[in-house]
Amino acid sequence: MKGGYPLQLIENEYMAVKQSLFARCKVTGRDSCAAESLQVGLSGAIPFHFFQSNIFISNGIFSSCFPLIGSYWRVLGSESDMVLSTITSVFNWLFSQIKIIYHMFLSPISGQTHKDRLESFYSHQASGYDEFRKKLLHGREDMIKSLVNGSRPLPKDAVWIDFGGGTGSNVEAMAKIGRLNDFKKVYIVDLSSSLLRVARERIAANGWKNVEAVEADATTWRPREDRVDFVTFSYSLTMIPDWFLAMDHAHKLLGTGGLIGIVDFYVSRKYPPEGLKSMSWIFRTFWQLWFAFDNVNLNPDHLPFLLSRFKKRVLDERRGPAPLVPLLQLPHYIFVGEKTN
Repeated sequence: MKGGYPLQLIENEYMAVKQSLFARCKVTGRDSCAAESLQVGLSGAIPFHFFQSNIFISNGIFSSCFPLIGSYWRVLGSESDMVLSTITSVFNWLFSQIKIIYHMFLSPISGQTHKDRLESFYSHQASGYDEFRKKLLHGREDMIKSLVNGSRPLPKDAVWIDFGGGTGSNVEAMAKIGRLNDFKKVYIVDLSSSLLRVARERIAANGWKNVEAVEADATTWRPREDRVDFVTFSYSLTMIPDWFLAMDHAHKLLGTGGLIGIVDFYVSRKYPPEGLKSMSWIFRTFWQLWFAFDNVNLNPDHLPFLLSRFKKRVLDERRGPAPLVPLLQLPHYIFVGEKTN
Protein backbone atom coordinates (compact mmCIF):
# COMPACT_ATOMS: atom_id res chain seq x y z
CA MET A 1 0.00 0.00 0.00
CA LYS A 2 1.57 3.29 -1.15
CA GLY A 3 0.10 6.75 -1.33
CA GLY A 4 -3.15 5.57 0.35
CA TYR A 5 -4.30 2.94 -2.20
CA PRO A 6 -3.13 -0.40 -3.70
CA LEU A 7 -0.52 0.44 -6.32
CA GLN A 8 -0.17 -3.22 -7.38
CA LEU A 9 -3.89 -3.41 -8.17
CA ILE A 10 -3.62 -0.38 -10.45
CA GLU A 11 -0.63 -1.88 -12.27
CA ASN A 12 -2.36 -5.25 -12.64
CA GLU A 13 -5.51 -3.69 -14.06
CA TYR A 14 -3.48 -1.52 -16.42
CA MET A 15 -1.64 -4.60 -17.76
CA ALA A 16 -4.95 -6.45 -18.18
CA VAL A 17 -6.38 -3.55 -20.19
CA LYS A 18 -3.25 -3.34 -22.35
CA GLN A 19 -3.20 -7.08 -23.04
CA SER A 20 -6.88 -7.02 -23.93
CA LEU A 21 -6.25 -4.23 -26.40
CA PHE A 22 -3.29 -5.97 -28.01
CA ALA A 23 -5.41 -9.12 -28.38
CA ARG A 24 -8.05 -7.03 -30.11
CA CYS A 25 -5.42 -5.63 -32.47
CA LYS A 26 -4.21 -9.14 -33.35
CA VAL A 27 -7.76 -10.25 -34.15
CA THR A 28 -8.24 -7.33 -36.51
CA GLY A 29 -4.81 -7.92 -38.08
CA ARG A 30 -3.40 -4.61 -36.95
CA ASP A 31 -0.18 -4.78 -34.94
CA SER A 32 -0.13 -1.16 -33.87
CA CYS A 33 -3.49 0.44 -33.33
CA ALA A 34 -5.40 1.88 -30.40
CA ALA A 35 -3.66 -0.43 -27.93
CA GLU A 36 -0.30 1.20 -28.51
CA SER A 37 -1.96 4.59 -28.37
CA LEU A 38 -3.50 3.77 -25.01
CA GLN A 39 -0.21 2.39 -23.71
CA VAL A 40 1.60 5.59 -24.63
CA GLY A 41 -1.27 7.72 -23.37
CA LEU A 42 -1.40 6.10 -19.95
CA SER A 43 2.31 5.82 -19.34
CA GLY A 44 3.13 9.16 -20.93
CA ALA A 45 0.33 11.21 -19.47
CA ILE A 46 0.88 10.20 -15.87
CA PRO A 47 3.61 7.75 -14.78
CA PHE A 48 2.97 5.20 -12.07
CA HIS A 49 5.30 6.93 -9.61
CA PHE A 50 2.63 9.67 -9.59
CA PHE A 51 0.30 7.27 -7.82
CA GLN A 52 2.96 6.67 -5.17
CA SER A 53 2.98 10.32 -4.15
CA ASN A 54 1.08 11.44 -1.10
CA ILE A 55 -2.19 12.45 -2.71
CA PHE A 56 -5.30 11.21 -0.99
CA ILE A 57 -7.74 9.35 -3.20
CA SER A 58 -10.06 6.76 -1.74
CA ASN A 59 -9.02 3.14 -2.22
CA GLY A 60 -12.55 2.37 -3.27
CA ILE A 61 -12.45 4.57 -6.35
CA PHE A 62 -9.55 2.76 -7.98
CA SER A 63 -10.36 -0.73 -6.70
CA SER A 64 -13.81 -0.45 -8.27
CA CYS A 65 -12.82 1.62 -11.31
CA PHE A 66 -10.03 -0.49 -12.77
CA PRO A 67 -11.94 -3.82 -12.80
CA LEU A 68 -14.73 -1.92 -14.54
CA ILE A 69 -12.29 -0.66 -17.15
CA GLY A 70 -11.13 -4.20 -17.88
CA SER A 71 -14.73 -5.37 -18.19
CA TYR A 72 -15.58 -2.57 -20.61
CA TRP A 73 -12.68 -3.47 -22.86
CA ARG A 74 -13.76 -7.12 -22.93
CA VAL A 75 -17.33 -6.12 -23.85
CA LEU A 76 -16.15 -3.66 -26.49
CA GLY A 77 -13.71 -6.13 -28.03
CA SER A 78 -16.18 -6.92 -30.81
CA GLU A 79 -16.96 -3.28 -31.58
CA SER A 80 -15.34 -1.03 -34.15
CA ASP A 81 -11.90 0.54 -33.99
CA MET A 82 -13.65 3.88 -33.68
CA VAL A 83 -14.81 2.89 -30.21
CA LEU A 84 -11.26 1.96 -29.26
CA SER A 85 -9.96 5.26 -30.58
CA THR A 86 -12.63 7.24 -28.74
CA ILE A 87 -12.00 5.53 -25.41
CA THR A 88 -8.25 5.95 -25.89
CA SER A 89 -8.77 9.68 -26.33
CA VAL A 90 -10.87 9.78 -23.18
CA PHE A 91 -8.11 8.00 -21.23
CA ASN A 92 -5.48 10.41 -22.50
CA TRP A 93 -7.63 13.44 -21.67
CA LEU A 94 -8.55 12.13 -18.23
CA PHE A 95 -4.99 11.39 -17.16
CA SER A 96 -3.78 14.70 -18.58
CA GLN A 97 -6.37 16.52 -16.44
CA ILE A 98 -5.42 14.51 -13.35
CA LYS A 99 -1.76 15.30 -13.91
CA ILE A 100 -2.38 19.05 -14.22
CA ILE A 101 -4.71 19.17 -11.20
CA TYR A 102 -2.18 17.25 -9.13
CA HIS A 103 0.65 19.63 -9.98
CA MET A 104 -1.58 22.65 -9.44
CA PHE A 105 -3.02 21.73 -6.07
CA LEU A 106 -1.06 18.85 -4.52
CA SER A 107 2.52 18.82 -5.75
CA PRO A 108 4.86 20.81 -3.49
CA ILE A 109 6.55 23.86 -5.03
CA SER A 110 10.30 23.99 -4.42
CA GLY A 111 13.22 26.24 -5.30
CA GLN A 112 15.49 28.88 -3.83
CA THR A 113 14.67 31.60 -6.37
CA HIS A 114 11.48 32.88 -7.98
CA LYS A 115 12.60 31.39 -11.30
CA ASP A 116 13.20 27.98 -9.69
CA ARG A 117 9.79 28.01 -8.03
CA LEU A 118 8.05 28.93 -11.28
CA GLU A 119 9.79 26.11 -13.10
CA SER A 120 8.92 23.69 -10.29
CA PHE A 121 5.26 24.67 -10.66
CA TYR A 122 5.01 24.72 -14.47
CA SER A 123 7.48 22.11 -15.71
CA HIS A 124 4.98 19.21 -15.45
CA GLN A 125 2.02 21.27 -16.69
CA ALA A 126 3.44 22.94 -19.78
CA SER A 127 2.20 20.43 -22.38
CA GLY A 128 -1.42 20.66 -21.23
CA TYR A 129 -1.26 24.22 -19.92
CA ASP A 130 -3.37 25.99 -22.52
CA GLU A 131 -6.23 23.49 -22.63
CA PHE A 132 -6.83 23.56 -18.87
CA ARG A 133 -6.16 27.29 -18.42
CA LYS A 134 -8.85 28.18 -20.95
CA LYS A 135 -11.35 27.08 -18.31
CA LEU A 136 -9.54 28.87 -15.49
CA LEU A 137 -8.08 32.12 -16.84
CA HIS A 138 -11.04 34.12 -18.03
CA GLY A 139 -10.98 37.37 -19.98
CA ARG A 140 -7.64 37.09 -21.78
CA GLU A 141 -9.14 37.41 -25.26
CA ASP A 142 -11.36 40.27 -24.06
CA MET A 143 -8.31 42.10 -22.72
CA ILE A 144 -6.50 41.74 -26.06
CA LYS A 145 -9.55 43.04 -27.94
CA SER A 146 -9.97 45.94 -25.53
CA LEU A 147 -6.33 46.82 -26.00
CA VAL A 148 -6.50 47.21 -29.78
CA ASN A 149 -10.10 48.33 -30.31
CA GLY A 150 -10.30 52.08 -30.30
CA SER A 151 -6.58 52.55 -29.65
CA ARG A 152 -4.61 55.17 -31.53
CA PRO A 153 -3.20 54.00 -34.89
CA LEU A 154 -0.03 52.04 -34.25
CA PRO A 155 3.23 53.27 -35.76
CA LYS A 156 4.86 51.05 -38.37
CA ASP A 157 7.58 50.07 -35.90
CA ALA A 158 5.15 49.25 -33.06
CA VAL A 159 6.50 47.06 -30.24
CA TRP A 160 4.49 44.88 -27.84
CA ILE A 161 5.89 43.13 -24.74
CA ASP A 162 3.82 40.38 -23.13
CA PHE A 163 5.35 39.99 -19.66
CA GLY A 164 4.66 36.57 -18.16
CA GLY A 165 3.49 35.55 -21.64
CA GLY A 166 4.16 31.85 -21.00
CA THR A 167 3.07 29.69 -23.93
CA GLY A 168 2.21 32.60 -26.22
CA SER A 169 -1.57 32.27 -26.03
CA ASN A 170 -2.02 36.07 -25.96
CA VAL A 171 -0.05 36.38 -29.18
CA GLU A 172 -2.27 33.75 -30.76
CA ALA A 173 -5.33 35.70 -29.62
CA MET A 174 -3.92 38.83 -31.29
CA ALA A 175 -3.29 36.84 -34.48
CA LYS A 176 -6.87 35.53 -34.49
CA ILE A 177 -8.30 39.05 -34.61
CA GLY A 178 -5.92 39.92 -37.44
CA ARG A 179 -3.76 42.47 -35.63
CA LEU A 180 -0.49 40.63 -35.02
CA ASN A 181 1.10 41.91 -38.21
CA ASP A 182 0.46 45.48 -37.04
CA PHE A 183 3.53 45.07 -34.81
CA LYS A 184 7.09 45.24 -36.01
CA LYS A 185 8.18 43.24 -32.95
CA VAL A 186 6.45 41.20 -30.26
CA TYR A 187 8.26 39.82 -27.22
CA ILE A 188 6.97 36.99 -25.04
CA VAL A 189 8.90 37.40 -21.79
CA ASP A 190 8.78 34.75 -19.07
CA LEU A 191 10.99 33.08 -16.46
CA SER A 192 9.67 29.55 -17.06
CA SER A 193 11.75 27.73 -19.66
CA SER A 194 9.09 24.98 -19.89
CA LEU A 195 6.35 27.41 -20.89
CA LEU A 196 8.67 29.25 -23.28
CA ARG A 197 9.48 25.96 -25.00
CA VAL A 198 5.78 25.66 -25.87
CA ALA A 199 5.78 29.32 -26.99
CA ARG A 200 8.71 28.74 -29.35
CA GLU A 201 6.99 25.70 -30.83
CA ARG A 202 3.88 27.83 -31.37
CA ILE A 203 5.92 30.60 -33.00
CA ALA A 204 7.54 28.12 -35.39
CA ALA A 205 4.26 26.35 -36.20
CA ASN A 206 2.54 29.64 -37.09
CA GLY A 207 5.51 31.16 -38.89
CA TRP A 208 5.44 34.37 -36.84
CA LYS A 209 8.54 36.20 -38.00
CA ASN A 210 7.98 39.22 -35.75
CA VAL A 211 7.61 37.27 -32.47
CA GLU A 212 10.44 36.33 -30.11
CA ALA A 213 10.35 34.37 -26.84
CA VAL A 214 12.72 35.67 -24.16
CA GLU A 215 13.60 34.07 -20.82
CA ALA A 216 13.96 37.09 -18.53
CA ASP A 217 12.66 38.98 -15.49
CA ALA A 218 9.67 41.30 -15.96
CA THR A 219 11.09 43.78 -13.44
CA THR A 220 14.33 44.44 -15.32
CA TRP A 221 14.31 43.21 -18.95
CA ARG A 222 14.48 45.80 -21.72
CA PRO A 223 14.04 45.31 -25.47
CA ARG A 224 16.50 46.53 -28.08
CA GLU A 225 14.00 49.13 -29.23
CA ASP A 226 13.82 52.52 -27.51
CA ARG A 227 10.04 52.76 -27.49
CA VAL A 228 7.33 50.30 -26.49
CA ASP A 229 3.68 50.75 -27.50
CA PHE A 230 1.88 47.90 -25.69
CA VAL A 231 2.72 46.07 -22.45
CA THR A 232 0.53 43.23 -21.17
CA PHE A 233 0.37 41.09 -18.04
CA SER A 234 -2.04 38.18 -18.37
CA TYR A 235 -2.47 36.38 -15.03
CA SER A 236 1.18 37.05 -14.33
CA LEU A 237 1.16 40.14 -12.10
CA THR A 238 -0.10 38.12 -9.13
CA MET A 239 2.82 35.70 -9.59
CA ILE A 240 5.51 38.39 -9.53
CA PRO A 241 6.72 38.96 -5.95
CA ASP A 242 7.91 42.52 -6.68
CA TRP A 243 4.83 43.40 -8.72
CA PHE A 244 5.21 47.12 -8.01
CA LEU A 245 8.67 47.04 -9.61
CA ALA A 246 7.17 45.33 -12.65
CA MET A 247 4.55 48.10 -12.89
CA ASP A 248 7.16 50.85 -12.55
CA HIS A 249 9.32 49.14 -15.16
CA ALA A 250 6.39 48.84 -17.59
CA HIS A 251 5.58 52.52 -17.08
CA LYS A 252 9.16 53.49 -17.95
CA LEU A 253 9.21 51.30 -21.06
CA LEU A 254 6.01 52.71 -22.51
CA GLY A 255 6.13 55.81 -24.64
CA THR A 256 3.63 58.61 -24.09
CA GLY A 257 0.26 57.31 -25.25
CA GLY A 258 1.38 53.71 -24.86
CA LEU A 259 -1.09 51.22 -23.41
CA ILE A 260 -0.88 48.66 -20.64
CA GLY A 261 -3.32 45.74 -20.54
CA ILE A 262 -3.80 43.51 -17.52
CA VAL A 263 -6.15 40.65 -16.72
CA ASP A 264 -5.72 38.88 -13.39
CA PHE A 265 -7.31 37.53 -10.25
CA TYR A 266 -7.84 40.02 -7.44
CA VAL A 267 -9.46 40.91 -4.15
CA SER A 268 -10.73 44.32 -3.14
CA ARG A 269 -9.54 46.45 -0.29
CA LYS A 270 -11.68 46.45 2.84
CA TYR A 271 -12.61 50.02 1.90
CA PRO A 272 -12.01 50.26 -1.87
CA PRO A 273 -11.64 53.63 -3.61
CA GLU A 274 -14.75 55.13 -5.13
CA GLY A 275 -15.82 53.33 -8.27
CA LEU A 276 -14.29 49.97 -7.33
CA LYS A 277 -16.26 46.97 -6.12
CA SER A 278 -16.20 45.77 -2.54
CA MET A 279 -15.85 42.18 -1.32
CA SER A 280 -16.85 40.75 2.04
CA TRP A 281 -14.19 39.74 4.55
CA ILE A 282 -14.84 36.04 4.04
CA PHE A 283 -14.37 36.25 0.26
CA ARG A 284 -11.26 38.41 0.54
CA THR A 285 -9.72 35.97 3.01
CA PHE A 286 -10.82 32.80 1.20
CA TRP A 287 -9.44 33.81 -2.20
CA GLN A 288 -6.15 35.05 -0.84
CA LEU A 289 -5.58 31.78 1.05
CA TRP A 290 -6.76 29.64 -1.88
CA PHE A 291 -4.45 31.21 -4.44
CA ALA A 292 -1.48 31.62 -2.08
CA PHE A 293 -1.13 27.83 -2.05
CA ASP A 294 0.18 28.10 -5.64
CA ASN A 295 2.23 31.24 -4.96
CA VAL A 296 -0.43 33.37 -6.62
CA ASN A 297 -0.62 36.45 -4.41
CA LEU A 298 -3.85 38.41 -4.64
CA ASN A 299 -3.07 41.93 -3.45
CA PRO A 300 -5.89 44.45 -2.83
CA ASP A 301 -3.52 47.27 -3.85
CA HIS A 302 -3.08 46.16 -7.48
CA LEU A 303 -6.02 48.08 -8.95
CA PRO A 304 -5.55 51.27 -6.88
CA PHE A 305 -1.86 51.31 -7.87
CA LEU A 306 -2.69 50.91 -11.56
CA LEU A 307 -5.26 53.68 -11.39
CA SER A 308 -2.68 55.97 -9.82
CA ARG A 309 -0.10 55.39 -12.57
CA PHE A 310 -2.16 55.07 -15.75
CA LYS A 311 -5.14 56.85 -17.23
CA LYS A 312 -8.02 54.38 -17.20
CA ARG A 313 -9.31 53.30 -20.61
CA VAL A 314 -11.08 50.07 -19.59
CA LEU A 315 -11.85 48.61 -16.17
CA ASP A 316 -14.11 45.61 -15.76
CA GLU A 317 -14.34 43.77 -12.42
CA ARG A 318 -15.98 40.42 -13.05
CA ARG A 319 -16.27 36.74 -12.09
CA GLY A 320 -15.91 33.48 -14.00
CA PRO A 321 -16.57 29.80 -13.18
CA ALA A 322 -13.77 27.58 -11.86
CA PRO A 323 -12.93 24.37 -13.76
CA LEU A 324 -14.82 21.31 -12.46
CA VAL A 325 -16.59 23.53 -9.88
CA PRO A 326 -18.67 25.98 -11.96
CA LEU A 327 -20.55 27.29 -8.91
CA LEU A 328 -17.24 28.65 -7.61
CA GLN A 329 -16.88 32.08 -9.24
CA LEU A 330 -13.32 33.39 -9.59
CA PRO A 331 -12.92 37.17 -9.16
CA HIS A 332 -10.82 38.80 -11.89
CA TYR A 333 -10.49 42.14 -13.64
CA ILE A 334 -9.58 43.56 -17.02
CA PHE A 335 -7.67 46.84 -17.01
CA VAL A 336 -6.42 48.88 -19.95
CA GLY A 337 -4.58 52.07 -19.11
CA GLU A 338 -2.71 54.77 -21.00
CA LYS A 339 0.60 56.39 -20.08
CA THR A 340 0.18 60.15 -20.14
CA ASN A 341 2.54 63.06 -19.58
